[in-house]
Amino acid sequence: MTWRCPGAISFGHARLLDHEFRFSHHADVVAQPGESVDGVLWLIDEDHLEDLDALEGYPSYYDRAILPVAYQGNVIMAECYRMQSDNIDCGPGKGYLDMIFEGYQEYDIPNNQIWTALAKIPTLIVN
Repeated sequence: MTWRCPGAISFGHARLLDHEFRFSHHADVVAQPGESVDGVLWLIDEDHLEDLDALEGYPSYYDRAILPVAYQGNVIMAECYRMQSDNIDCGPGKGYLDMIFEGYQEYDIPNNQIWTALAKIPTLIVN
């Protein structure tokens, strides 16, 4: 986010409620009651939102939704990107995965959801 949206303000660790982390080549979240996704809460302006929309392929690849997020003991509504529903589970590229791990480490976000999502990706066996 720092290089995508210069001037955006990070509030740090937050938790998207009733969703699960997954990969469909890129990171995604899907509705899953009782589950949560750890991430970073950001304050962005309209210019940042336009830039992110272009980078995230909104509205054809990712869509946006206003969803409940737990932050510092409160639940707030925040805008989140979610993939369009026709994307299937598949693994990310190594460079993209490295970038995800780097971001989690930078903001001290637990990375167990990454490993859980990777473990759910079917593998192709070739004879």
